Amino acid sequence: MKARFLRFNQKGFYTTLLTALLLCLGSMGWGQASATWILTQNGNATTSGNVSANAITLGNDVNSQSIGYNQNGVYTTGWNSNNFNPNDYYQFVISPNTNSSLTINSLTGYFSVSSGTAKVNIQYSTASDFSSYTAIGNEFNVSQTTASSQTSFSGLNITVPNDNYLYVRIYAYGLGTGNATFRIKNLILNGTTTTICHSATIQYNNNPYCKTGIENINLKGSTGGIFSSTPGLILNSETGEVNLANSTPGIYTVTYTILASGTCPEFTTNTLITVNPLPTVTCPVTSTTASCDYASQSALDAVFSAWLATASAKNGTLTNNSTGAPDICGGSVTVTFTSTSTTGCGSVSCDATFTIAPATPIVLTKPADVDLPACTTTAAIQAAYDNWVAGFTASGGCNMTS
Repeated sequence: MKARFLRFNQKGFYTTLLTALLLCLGSMGWGQASATWILTQNGNATTSGNVSANAITLGNDVNSQSIGYNQNGVYTTGWNSNNFNPNDYYQFVISPNTNSSLTINSLTGYFSVSSGTAKVNIQYSTASDFSSYTAIGNEFNVSQTTASSQTSFSGLNITVPNDNYLYVRIYAYGLGTGNATFRIKNLILNGTTTTICHSATIQYNNNPYCKTGIENINLKGSTGGIFSSTPGLILNSETGEVNLANSTPGIYTVTYTILASGTCPEFTTNTLITVNPLPTVTCPVTSTTASCDYASQSALDAVFSAWLATASAKNGTLTNNSTGAPDICGGSVTVTFTSTSTTGCGSVSCDATFTIAPATPIVLTKPADVDLPACTTTAAIQAAYDNWVAGFTASGGCNMTS
């Protein structure tokens, strides 16, 4: 946006006038704003600039049944307390519109009473229950008059943050026991608004993570945006919650986007999240072999070592608690295999058994004793002996030989 300059030449002096100042300031997010309650016909407000305002409301102890509006402004009875009553007030509410903050610089109003003299206090708060408040100026008197008396307060510098409301209460008391009315008209709150565009940071506080459970995001700043990520991450687009158990391990960029609104452009910010895999382990197949399958203990030890080596691990370091192969004569060992994560995601184990089946016992069967008569021939003795020797039998063991 271009500003317009007017130049005048008089006696060698140049005067430069800058115009369109408000337009320039507006492009920077600043603007005048006001709310006016005329109060001669109804309790509604008219506004200018980037603000909203509610209709006038009354305190609990003011006679709401008798409220009315005429050329003197809003009026009602019930201001009879001799001392300040926190429930005797007119209330006015103003707020900045979305993505804006408001600064109230001045308050102007016309105050009058139908008879007597009222003591008037003006207070404001950003708490709807008025749990904390601040006075505007000092208490002042309003006496019976034909025309309303104007009262103004300037230099207030009251700040109303984005998404907040300013509650202004005008209290009166001391009008005695009659039906005197306290009246206000043309109440004006003047100030400026500043556009507040979106700003936020996001973070997964415990990053990196293991592939288990669910994790919430830490969002600070503007809400209402949309979360997105690179493929593989199971992400809730509204809350930023991540289902770690169902996500594919990897490193992901999570982006938080708030769409453009009003004079505010689209806002984006991002963070990284790492999902590490859980460790896995695969045990050897359970093995059972016979003692007789091995020529020696060293041969068995070699087979056992090869069996141990068939275990495998992913995403972790593999270890086992083996103390050696079973004895070749028979026995069994159970080995625990463990995969321990290299990224802090715990460990997992499995068991496998290696068994050596012992050989059957050796059984030797002998023939009955043989007695030969004296003078038996040598040939007969030899034949009888050979027959007797042939009667010996053996079974069991490994690879039995005679």
